[in-house]
Order: sequence, then structure tokens, then C-alpha cells
Amino acid sequence: MEKLKIALVAQKIGVSTQAVYKKLAKVGNDLQPFLTKKNGITYFNSDGVDKLSELFGKPLTSNVATVGNQVETIDFLKETVKFQQETINQLIAQNEEERKLRGEERQRTDTILLKLSNDVSTLQKALEYRKVESAQPDPGEGRQRQNIKKVWKDPLEGMSLFQKILIKWFRPEQLRQHEF
Repeated sequence: MEKLKIALVAQKIGVSTQAVYKKLAKVGNDLQPFLTKKNGITYFNSDGVDKLSELFGKPLTSNVATVGNQVETIDFLKETVKFQQETINQLIAQNEEERKLRGEERQRTDTILLKLSNDVSTLQKALEYRKVESAQPDPGEGRQRQNIKKVWKDPLEGMSLFQKILIKWFRPEQLRQHEF
């Protein structure tokens, strides 16, 4: 006759050890013939395990079924890990692609900024050249200016939007009215 500890019996029935002790406290007289105490440890014989499982209303779980469930669980976990690994690989590839696109966009932006800064410097040089030319008055020109009606010309006329913004925000002195 096989003797089993209460913890093993609880595992076989599929309940906690505490539940088995509570059941023993309630119906201890019915289960007394199936119990054995040795060195302070309570043991059930195989008939007692059957009786206890009937009281709980649960069938006994066999070791073979447990192993089968474990195999199924392992297979399920393997599939889950495989799926998660595929997801991780897809996310890594997507991240690399986004980095590559951001790098290309950054390069395009840098190129545009470089071209715009070159255009601005060219414009600045042209404006400085105009100032130098206008600072040197022609002696005969002064007489002609007196006869000509003063007309104000828009200094932003013919400029691109970027140049207009640059002048309005960073060089407002160029917007002052000058005689032309």
C-alpha cells in the first residue's frame, strides 16, 4: 500500500495543501481510517486519496497527463518565442529603414540649407556692391535728381520669399526708403 504526503495528495487532486487540511478538519472522521501519522507527518493511503478526491469533486490528475500537458505547454511556448522573435526581427528591420530615411532627409535638408546660405551670402555681396555704387555720387547726377520726382521703390520687389523673410527679420534697415 502506497503512502503519500498531504502536499503530494493536494497536487494530485489539483487543490492547495491548505484546502486539504481544511477538508480534514471538517470531515476528519470519515477519512481517519485512510490516514497514518509517522514522526509528525500525515500520510494518506491510495484509498484515502480516492475518497478525498470524491469529497472535493475533482478527478485525480495522473502523471502521464501532466507530462502530456507539459509537452503541449512547451510546444506552445516554443511557438510563442518563435513568433516574438519574428516580431522583434521585423521591428529591428523597420527601425533600420526609418533611420536610413531620416539620414537621407537630413542630408537633403543640409544641402538645401547650404544652398540657401550661399544664396544669402551672394545677395549680401550684391547689396554691399550697390551701397558702394550709390555712395559715390556722379557730379552731373545731382542736378538731374533735383528735376526728377522722388519715387519710392519697394526694396523687396523681385526677391524670393526666403530673401524677403531674411530682410524683414534680420536686416530691416534695408527696408528704409532711399532715393533711386
